[in-house]
Amino acid sequence: MNYFQDEIMIISLFCISTDTYSQNKYLTESETHIFWQSSRKLLINDFQGGNPTETKFDRDRKLGRSVIPCLGIFLQVDIPKNYRSNKLEKVYFAPAFQKSCSFILDKDTSNFRDAQIQFDIYELATRIARKYIWDMHAYMAIQSDSSLIDVINNNPDTILITGIGNILAAKARDSALSLASKMTYAYFKDQYLSVDSTSASYEEWRALVDNGLKNHERYATKPEDCYRMVNDKPILKNYKSVK
Repeated sequence: MNYFQDEIMIISLFCISTDTYSQNKYLTESETHIFWQSSRKLLINDFQGGNPTETKFDRDRKLGRSVIPCLGIFLQVDIPKNYRSNKLEKVYFAPAFQKSCSFILDKDTSNFRDAQIQFDIYELATRIARKYIWDMHAYMAIQSDSSLIDVINNNPDTILITGIGNILAAKARDSALSLASKMTYAYFKDQYLSVDSTSASYEEWRALVDNGLKNHERYATKPEDCYRMVNDKPILKNYKSVK
């Protein structure tokens, strides 16, 4: 756990988000997926997988696990239809919970909290991905034109370098998925696989994730990120999806 604590602290940016978005303006979930928002916690009824008695879950039951959430990170990049008048490429990330492949294994849901902390880990990894994009494109843009610094500061989810948004975004998303996977495994190792005096408790993990989310609040998944995935087409006029 110390490895993740150090990594989160190193790349943390202590700042407060300057934008406020209405939670009601954009849909943040669909019939099939729930996209991460701090106000939307996972519920038992969200787990709509098939038969939980399948043998593939036998090991999970033996370990004491009662929930299997199906999680991922969605990515969309929208580019201007006319680069001459607008060079901002929009990047949208959203941690996703898929209902149809998420399972409740046992009527005893005392460990249901596992599902939410996993979802929050994916959000933390997504925020770190956004910071990676901001750091990379800020450096590259400032090198070419320092007058762009205000635009960069006010748009942490945009790419100012024409034509590279999709490349940077895909690299950031893959890095986020890798971090989320490693953190999730480390969490389950502490909770179920090798529990001993050196294992971090659930409360310690909860504090680690919460602190990471707070320290990366500027890069939080916004309702419009979720809506971009739900609607599956560009939100902004004069933009088109990267194919």
